[in-house]
Amino acid sequence: MGRTTPGGASRAPARKLRLILIGALVAGALSTLESAVASASGSATLYAYPNGTQTSPTSCPSTTASSSECSLAGAIALAESSTYTGDNVTIVLAAGGYANASNFSIADSNAGSLTLDGSAGAVLCGPLAPAAETACSGLTSTASTTASLVTLGTSSTPVTFSDLTITGGESSGEGGAGISCNEATESVTLIGSTVSDNSASGDGGGIDCAGPLTITSSSVVSNTATGTAAYGGGVFAPTLTVTDSVISDNTVTPSGTGGYTFGGGIASLPLSRTRWS
Repeated sequence: MGRTTPGGASRAPARKLRLILIGALVAGALSTLESAVASASGSATLYAYPNGTQTSPTSCPSTTASSSECSLAGAIALAESSTYTGDNVTIVLAAGGYANASNFSIADSNAGSLTLDGSAGAVLCGPLAPAAETACSGLTSTASTTASLVTLGTSSTPVTFSDLTITGGESSGEGGAGISCNEATESVTLIGSTVSDNSASGDGGGIDCAGPLTITSSSVVSNTATGTAAYGGGVFAPTLTVTDSVISDNTVTPSGTGGYTFGGGIASLPLSRTRWS
């Protein structure tokens, strides 16, 4: 029973009111804190152009002024910078072909996630790009003949390739002539994308990923892996999920005396980590 004042009024209702007010203040403070934490990881959109001249930009706007257009390498470098630490960054690629004398490297990104969006009709072009890929016309001579078209290095940032074509990569020193992922903690996702006509002297003619790889509504076709012990003409990945996708016409070829190969289309060991739907 609540204590009473000299006038006979109980103190219990007042105590309950104070507790309710304190609870409301605490709830409000927690809500403010949660909002602050949520806003700390924002989103950002950068734009890249086939003939972009900005290689060390401070911004990558959507622009028609050629002097302000970011190259794809420049946009990737900006996305990796501390400017976008923790952010979900999307690089929108304008229509056309993209080539690089070394490769497109995603080395050590500060971003929370990185998406390369090629839905406008963007194509990453290597020296083996077929003549039918008109976006690559005239670009094959400027592309690297020794490195993967896209190399993901030490970063553990999740990377998504969305509606992007990656074709004609030639890698003489490593697997994954189209996409090479070297970090076991890095997840890579393909959505609506095509990896084709790439050739690697090593595992995974099209894609070689050390970490989890997800392929959704995509095509991995006409890629080749060659080596004395080569695995996966199309894909080599230890943890693989494939959904509504086409993986076909990939080959793996032994080289040298006593060479052996495994998995013309896909090599994924152990098989318990491979999912199909």
